[in-house]
Amino acid sequence: ELTRKATKMDPDCAACHLYRFEALARRAETMNQFRALLQLHGIKKELETAERLDPRLADIQWGWIRLDLTLPAAVGGSTSDAYKHADRLAQLDPVDGHLARAAIAQDSQDATRELNEVRAAARDYPQDPRGVFALGKTLYLRHDFAGAVGPLSRAWEMNHQSALYAAYYAANLVQLRQPEAARAVLDTARQIHPDSRLGDFLTAQALLDTGQDAAWAHALLASYLAVPPEPNQPTAEAARKLLAAAVTP
Repeated sequence: ELTRKATKMDPDCAACHLYRFEALARRAETMNQFRALLQLHGIKKELETAERLDPRLADIQWGWIRLDLTLPAAVGGSTSDAYKHADRLAQLDPVDGHLARAAIAQDSQDATRELNEVRAAARDYPQDPRGVFALGKTLYLRHDFAGAVGPLSRAWEMNHQSALYAAYYAANLVQLRQPEAARAVLDTARQIHPDSRLGDFLTAQALLDTGQDAAWAHALLASYLAVPPEPNQPTAEAARKLLAAAVTP
């Protein structure tokens, strides 16, 4: 409703149409497939309008990629088309282009290309923390904790404002059995983002994975459950399952 009002107030606002696309797409995800497909024309129209108004708005290409990877092939979903939008994105933002190709490769279960793309982003743009972090996170998720610590540390040093960077760096330090260093990272992150709890969840998960300090894991998970999870973060249900495993002495 708010994005509808925004586009009515300023029909030439590209960002408004982009936000309306995102709102409509999220709403469609809550519908059954038939009803969602009925919304598709209107969803695409918002993205097309945003692109016409500001073709240099990088997030528009991410929107097309999202559609390409979400939709069935019968109604326009296409990995090859997603890569074309990633190439357009790379012309606007080379690092984002690499990250988009990595996301597409991940969706296609092409692990080699995914890793190659994030490596290229980190290697070719070492002063941009986004690519450096993406490499560290990818290695972390593959349980290459020794390989991940370098890029995660560099990303955190380049951008102390990022709760996301702090979360993965702290969890990786726990995996390497450096809990005190992890505490220091979390403490710094909390001072900057007191309501962000992703670091609590990931660190607790790492503590339990490695059999370290169940009491601290229990406290971290209780902290995580004390506030609503942020978008695209582990659910409260996932935290409660971990909490059940965090048996204190």
